[in-house]
Amino acid sequence: MSRDLRGTKNLHGVFNVWEWLLGTVSIGVLAVIILPNFLYSILGCKNQAIGVEAEENIGVMNRAQQAYLIEFQHFADSFPQLHMGIETQTENYNYSIRRVNSNLVFDYATPRRDYVSRGPLDYRVVKGYVGAVALAKQHDAKLTITIACVTNSPTTNQPPDPVFQNGELTCAEGTREISLH
Repeated sequence: MSRDLRGTKNLHGVFNVWEWLLGTVSIGVLAVIILPNFLYSILGCKNQAIGVEAEENIGVMNRAQQAYLIEFQHFADSFPQLHMGIETQTENYNYSIRRVNSNLVFDYATPRRDYVSRGPLDYRVVKGYVGAVALAKQHDAKLTITIACVTNSPTTNQPPDPVFQNGELTCAEGTREISLH
């Protein structure tokens, strides 16, 4: 018995043009549906580390300021004094310190861009971070208090300073407090 092979494959097993075109279009449609989610899951996780970098560095800067205060009885006003190993400029942030007086210092992670994009589906906003360390009196004892804040929206401006009032630190308007690990 013989079968009619016309319309499906030729005798050599090669698809005809219409079958090839249908297969190519089908694969293309599946790629358009599946690929964005796949890329987002891979690239999205990497870019979540953008904020983590700044959070960790602000935490390190705050702790280094506390240690410096214990040793020298005042806050540091430059990176070399703190010996932290943090670069003052990374791909996403500029880091800086501003000592207000002997009782208050601010540590900044100022974004270098509003967002990071490594492709059409990879778009992450970059927010600013600010930390503060203050020397406060409580019941005739001196203690340090700290705070870390993040801007509510992306910005390339230096974040606003936290407010130090009545022995307490609070985040400025346009920022919110974050807890450091």
